[in-house]
Amino acid sequence: MKSAAPPALIDLLLQQETELHRWWQLPPARLAQLLHDGFVEIGLSGQIHDKTTLQQTVLASPSLQTTNFTAELLSPDMVLLRYRSWQLDDDGNIQRPALRSSIWQQSSTGWQLRFHQGTAITTLA
Repeated sequence: MKSAAPPALIDLLLQQETELHRWWQLPPARLAQLLHDGFVEIGLSGQIHDKTTLQQTVLASPSLQTTNFTAELLSPDMVLLRYRSWQLDDDGNIQRPALRSSIWQQSSTGWQLRFHQGTAITTLA
């Protein structure tokens, strides 16, 4: 049976998730705080990143636009977020639409991103 996460927790995780959409601009200490030591990401390109490689990568990209967030409580200390994302090019055209999933885990220092995957799709519909 699915269990909805409490609204206050959803708000916190949405704030942290969208903060990570511009991870390359975050102070290193903040990025380290948001990412679990066991963090793994499977990006749209299929590349796999961990916490260390992400912290060492310098990359800037257009702002990520998001919609259709859902949050499911997997256990008292783990939440699954799912949503759709896209970027806009200079002409306002949708680029890189994707389905995204993130697993957030509560640790002694707060909620941290444990896993993220982006799956490319052809349209947002």
